[in-house]
Order: sequence, then C-alpha cells, then structure tokens
Amino acid sequence: MTRVTACLGAHKTVGEANRHTLSRCFLAPATSRRARGHVESRAEARRKFLQIMRVQAFYEDQMIGSSEDFQMVLSANRAGVWEYDHASGASTCGSEVFKMLGRAEGELPNKLEQWLELVHPEDRGHVLDRMPTEDAADDYFYEAEFRLRGSDSQWLCVHCRGRVIERDARGKPLRSAGLILDISKWHANRSELAEFVPVGFYTMCYYVSDGSFHFLYLNDQFCKITGLEKAALLNDARLAFASALPEDRIRLDEANLKSATSGEPFLFEGRFTIRGQLRWLRIESRPTFRLNGDSEWNGIVVDITDLKFAHEALRESEERFRALAEMSPESILVNLKGRYVYANQAAVRLLHAKDAGEIIGLSPFDIIAPSHHERVRERMRLVIDEKQILGTREAVWVRLDGSRVTVEVATGPIVWQGEQAIQVVSRDISERKQIEKTLQDADRRKDEFLATLAHELRNPLAPIRNGLHVLRRHGTGSLDAEKLLPMMERQVEHLVRLVDDLIEISRISKGKILSRS
Repeated sequence: MTRVTACLGAHKTVGEANRHTLSRCFLAPATSRRARGHVESRAEARRKFLQIMRVQAFYEDQMIGSSEDFQMVLSANRAGVWEYDHASGASTCGSEVFKMLGRAEGELPNKLEQWLELVHPEDRGHVLDRMPTEDAADDYFYEAEFRLRGSDSQWLCVHCRGRVIERDARGKPLRSAGLILDISKWHANRSELAEFVPVGFYTMCYYVSDGSFHFLYLNDQFCKITGLEKAALLNDARLAFASALPEDRIRLDEANLKSATSGEPFLFEGRFTIRGQLRWLRIESRPTFRLNGDSEWNGIVVDITDLKFAHEALRESEERFRALAEMSPESILVNLKGRYVYANQAAVRLLHAKDAGEIIGLSPFDIIAPSHHERVRERMRLVIDEKQILGTREAVWVRLDGSRVTVEVATGPIVWQGEQAIQVVSRDISERKQIEKTLQDADRRKDEFLATLAHELRNPLAPIRNGLHVLRRHGTGSLDAEKLLPMMERQVEHLVRLVDDLIEISRISKGKILSRS
C-alpha cells in the first residue's frame, strides 16, 4: 500500500460558530510549500468537503434540519468531523468517525497520544511533524493522508484537513478543528492502476538529520524500468539513479538541488545504463516540505528510450533533407498549414530574396500570380487530402522585387516536424522558354525559306523540260536545237546555285535568301 503521511486529531461535531472557519480551512488553497503529492484523491476530497459544507449551511440557514441531517451527509460521504484541544491534549470526534472505523461510541481514545496508537507505525513520526506549532502562521493548513487502523485491524487510508480555529492573547493555539474522509477505495483504485500503466510511481523522503534518502513507496513498474529489485531499493534509495552516465549525473544533481532549494517541481531527462543497455529515463516529482525540514518527493519515472530514438531518427532525417536540399540546384520550399517554413538557397536566389527568412512565413499566394491561384488550391488539396504526388506544371511566380518568372513546379506530401506538409520543388524555366521561342521563330523562317526555294526551283525547271521535249522530237542537229542548248545551260547553272543555297544551313536560321542571276 502506498505510504501516505499526515497529521491527525480526533473531533466532535462542529457547530455553527465554527462552520465558516471550517469552510475557509478546507476550501482555501494550501501554501506553495505544502505541495500535495497525491493530486487526484485530494481533489476529490476537497469536492466532498465542499458538498458537506454547503449541505450544513443549507440546514442551518433554513432552520429545518438538525445535527441528524448533517450527519446523514457525512455518512453518505464517509466523512466525519474532529476537534483538538491543544492545552489538554483532548481530542473528540463526531459519530461518523466511529462508524468509519467500525467502532462503537466510547471505544475511541480521547487523547492525541492514544490516537497515535491507531496510526500506522511508519506514519506516526510524520503525523507529529505536521502538527501546528506555537509559531505556526494563521494561514497554516493541516492536511494529510495516512493509514488508520479499523476495528478489524485493517488499515484505512484517510484524508485529514484542518486548521487552528482559536488562539489565546499571545497567539498560542488553543483549538483546532477539521474533517476526516475515508479515501481507501480511491487509494486502492489508484494503486491498482499504477501497477498496470507503464509508469513507475515512487515516494521518496529526504531526512535532514542524517542527509539520507529512503523510498516510502515503489510500484512494480518502477523496479522494472530501473532494472532493480524492490528490496534493494527500499534498503538503499541511492541505487535508483546511480547508473546515470557521468555527464548526465551532474545535470541530475543540479536539477535535484534546484528543486530542493526552491520547492519547484523536479524534471529531468537523462541516460542510464540498465541491464547493460543504454536507456533514456524521464523523472518528474514534486517536493513536500515538513516542519522539521525533511522533504517528501512524490514522482514518476518513464522509459522514453524509444521516443528519444524516434526523435533522433527524425532529427537525422531532417538534417539529411536539409543537406540535400541546400545542395540542390532546384528551388525547394516546404508549405506547412498554408505558410512556408523552409526555403533552400536556390529558392532564395529564384525569388530574389536576401535570405530564407524573407520567404519563411509567406503564403504560397504571396508569390503565385493571381491567374494560377485556383489551380494551386486544387493541387494543395490533392496533396494534403489524397497524399498525391503531382507532376510538373508551369506557373508564373512573382518575385519579392515584383518581377515575374516562369517556373516548372512539382508538389508532393512530406512530414515536417511530425506534421503533414507540402514539399514544392521548382526550377526557373525562363531561359528555356526563351530558347523554345527562338527555335519556334527559326522553324517558322525555315518554312518560309523552303517555300520560297521551292518556287525558285520550279521556275527554271519549266523551260528545261520544254527544251528537252523539243530535242527529243527533232534531234540535236537542227538549228532550233543549237538555240535551245545555251538557254538550257543557263537554267541548269541557275538550278545548281539554288541547290548550293539549300546546302547552306546557316541561311535557314538567318532567314536570308540570295537569288543569284
């Protein structure tokens, strides 16, 4: 069973005169140095206290109830009231406390020393530590959880809260009063749960008198995580975290000292050698200080090795991505939730930015021409919702200086720092577009040249064809043949020159056609 500490006084029913004092006592927050280690059960206890106070106020204000009505409320919540006389040491309690402990009226002691005999031996010293002293401040609240023996020798876990309600002229406490609540069921459920969840729970106490540490409670998961036997840990608490690596042990001691001196929560993540393997542990606890200077630490230990390795793998993956992206000649942007969170140097140059910081934080629509916005929205939807990798498309981007550039863009899904994002890869195709335009113009001039050349070739072919036809009919000895031959020679020479022009490929790109006569 979890060891819980507290201070106990026995009590009798508190009347109307003390009702408002008790309500302030139970419902006011505890001081910062009285930090509570078992939050769940104490929060439930306060809720019960609030319910009891409200019911008592209703019966008293309406004057329709009696002490029996209020006792019914106490009984339903397994709670009782107590009062303690500091001068005489007498302690009295209400009837519900008798029922809670399974005892008849008169069976319970009426002295604090006798009540301590009912407290678990391991809790008695701490019960006395929390008793208010003569110099205790007015806002000092007496609040605790501890084990109390019932009639069947079974230990009940109880939650007790109260405060000094009367002092003498010198400020010395005369009377204290409060409520006591049975939390055995809540405590059992919590302890049972603690054995099944993969979290180690512990309660450790530091004793100022000899500077020693001792575990008051350990669950099985704590032993499993640390790789140590419970008996060994209970015998020597220093074994628990002795396996920390030397460089991490320094940080562990510093964090522990800071928490012990300031009262702030203790939080540490470090590497430990457990069963010959390197494991990462996360330790969280909160100190509760006693009047004698001792401190009690209620905390948890979690093995975060797998999580650390996953984070390390993610970090290495992101570093590889950044290294490759920075070396890439292509512009690479990462769009997370509608804003750019990464831009490589190629993107900086493409958008005429001073550095990546000028791009990070911009929306895609800040650099995309308005005519392309609808298409870009659709592509973003396909990447995020359907996890599609989209091929290249041309787009017009507006640089930071206002100039425009034609780019070719490909998009796809990427996980960025654990969240779904869009990776945008683009390249400047302005030069390529200019070359394509130049080639198109050259192709057009080539077509014009060939058309002109074809026309020029047809003109000399007609007379050659006619001359050959005459020669074929009359032979080469006639007068007409002698006149036709020079003409044919001239036309053939002209045709040769045209063919030479066709060979000159450079004239196609220049668009020049020389017609020689």
